[in-house]
Amino acid sequence: MRIGTIACIGIFILAQLSCDKNEPPVNPFDGQVVNQDTVQLEIINPDPNSFAGIYQNILKPTCANVGCHDGTFEPDYRNMGSAYNTLVYQRPIKNDGNYNYRVEPFKPQTSVILGRLKGLLTPAMPIQVEPDSDWPQKKDQYISNIQTWITNGAPDISGNIRQLNQPVPELLGAGATEGNLWMPRNNFSGPIKMPDTSSNVRLYFAFHHDLMMPKDFEYNRIAFSAEANSFNGAQTLPLQIMISPRYERGFYGDLVAYTHYIDINPEVDFDLQQEQWFFRVYVQDEQNPLMEIPNDNGIYYIKDYMSFRWSE
Repeated sequence: MRIGTIACIGIFILAQLSCDKNEPPVNPFDGQVVNQDTVQLEIINPDPNSFAGIYQNILKPTCANVGCHDGTFEPDYRNMGSAYNTLVYQRPIKNDGNYNYRVEPFKPQTSVILGRLKGLLTPAMPIQVEPDSDWPQKKDQYISNIQTWITNGAPDISGNIRQLNQPVPELLGAGATEGNLWMPRNNFSGPIKMPDTSSNVRLYFAFHHDLMMPKDFEYNRIAFSAEANSFNGAQTLPLQIMISPRYERGFYGDLVAYTHYIDINPEVDFDLQQEQWFFRVYVQDEQNPLMEIPNDNGIYYIKDYMSFRWSE
């Protein structure tokens, strides 16, 4: 009897698979409500000489063509993170021997991206310009922006400069919970909305490193300030490491593993008269100096993201 039942179940499953074979795969995020989704991340009026400005003004509208730099092959311009990580200190596939990397910090003359945009290396880029791109009208200005960014060390949006052969810790996301519920942000990627009655909040942080697990960083701390650029002398507090990561949306809108946290009591620990509180994290791997994320040279947008604002 048991064997017959199993056989019937098997036939039923096969029939279902046969009927559904042309159905699209189930999206695991269908029906879920996510408080933060920054896939369509837009930064208002970014510094044109920063990577945020270069990505938003140039790479995204001009170069992320379908079948080209849309993830089909590198460099990958699907989002700001993938663009930075596939440009800086990345060896080009095609090279005439005069260039070292796609982007070499402080050395625009040996950066392939400028060779291609200036037509000094074939094929010249962009090969195809998207209809919504203003590249033809602003080509000289945009090339100058990229050259200035590289000359300044090609910093990431947090203001940190990548070292050759020494991958550095990167921030993928920050968030908070109260009562284990993920707290919303202003405009998806602005400050965390912090009720002024909050007393049991956990701040979370997600990192990436090419060579090691973020939980194995040698130094993990955080500091708070009422000013975006006033962290000198700020007291640092230890970040704790989670036994099991928490998975939530990150800064670029994708699902990331949050491994670091700190528990805070906002209504007691922070002055309610200060409308907004900023925080920075300090992490260190085995090779690099201590990383401050973001530092004073980071774009304001990431500083605003790394903050909370009182709400009713």
